[in-house]
Amino acid sequence: MKIIVISDPGEVKEEAMLVNEMFAEGLSVFHLRKPGWDKATMVAFLNQLNPAYINRVVIHQFREVATDYSIKRLHFKEAEQEIALKYIDSKKEKRLILSSSVHDLQQIASDFLFDYQFVSPVFSSISKKGYFSNVLDNNDLYTLCKSNCLVALGGINDTNLSELKSYGFYGAAFLGFIWMTGDDPLRQFKKIKNG
Repeated sequence: MKIIVISDPGEVKEEAMLVNEMFAEGLSVFHLRKPGWDKATMVAFLNQLNPAYINRVVIHQFREVATDYSIKRLHFKEAEQEIALKYIDSKKEKRLILSSSVHDLQQIASDFLFDYQFVSPVFSSISKKGYFSNVLDNNDLYTLCKSNCLVALGGINDTNLSELKSYGFYGAAFLGFIWMTGDDPLRQFKKIKNG
């Protein structure tokens, strides 16, 4: 199962260094999602990442900077699927990897459009209080996981990760468990990786 870390939407001290260390420890993919940042701040962050890992970064905003860094991974919110269509024609030619998010299993897009999709919340969210799950209660989940590349998101930690494997999820994405529990994001990542 692919392990994905999503950036804390707020500020994190020495975040780029922590992300570099997670990559060194085996992080597969890092989603850079900073809705409050401007383009210059995003560029400054990317400049702090080890160039050897930049191909594992997914851009959520300011997708135009992806070309400057040879980043091939782009993410689109549920509401941005029309924007994503503009990238579909050049997806193969440019070897882009496109991802999206859904909160309702009925809205899963055709797999020709996105390489994988976040489905959330799988468990009650850590980072968004009052955001409760109903995903695992869906009778079609196993079938949907087998025919689509679905990444579980929401409330996942080192103790419930194993439960997701039986459903056939392509991966698991972590935000709250990494950045908002404990005092050391790298230690939290190691718990997942070694668990």
